[in-house]
Amino acid sequence: MKALLKGFLHFCFPKYCTSCNVGLIHTESPFCLSCYLKLCRVEEPNYASVLGDKLWGRVSLEEVFPLYYFQKESVLQEALHSLKYYNAKEIGVWFGSQLSISFDFQDVDFIVPVPMDRVKEKVRGYNQALLIAEALSVEVGIPVNDSILRMNKKSMSLSKLARKDRFEMIHELVSVNLGLSHELEGKHILLLDDLVTTGATVEACVSKLQIINDVRISIVCVGVAIT
Repeated sequence: MKALLKGFLHFCFPKYCTSCNVGLIHTESPFCLSCYLKLCRVEEPNYASVLGDKLWGRVSLEEVFPLYYFQKESVLQEALHSLKYYNAKEIGVWFGSQLSISFDFQDVDFIVPVPMDRVKEKVRGYNQALLIAEALSVEVGIPVNDSILRMNKKSMSLSKLARKDRFEMIHELVSVNLGLSHELEGKHILLLDDLVTTGATVEACVSKLQIINDVRISIVCVGVAIT
């Protein structure tokens, strides 16, 4: 009966590959098989070298969990672009499910998404990191705390800034809700971002979270830029 219902829904509301736009047949993935196979997984021995090396020595981390390598003009870039700018929320849900089956988060107490400034979030309608975090939470049963970190409105674009200048500006923009910090004392936090490029944003978030007593922090991301 379930199969018949899925078939009927697919007939009425056909799905297409996020990347190449080919029709999808009875799949929960937003990608066709060809595009799915172009998603380049980061293998476990390389976790530290591709993500940790952007941060080690500057902030204290428990573990890092990068899912895919990110390159320009790739399937992953197209998917993240659709998620951010074309309301393709199902992609965020799928990424959350992929994170849940790819890594072991058994020791984690809270998932904390990287914040977005409220003006941008209101315009977009959602924070894609929070969307992924909520999907991951459903799969692994770990609660999301999206109130502990705040991102104030940027006065200028950060994309053209050098890493040092970018970090300094983001460090000023990110703040911790001290009224809620006691809830995370002695806890293991999983900081989640959709994409880590220079590492400046997650580094700023970690540095602010580390003011919480006895907190432990790990990082998970869907994509990490190859440098």
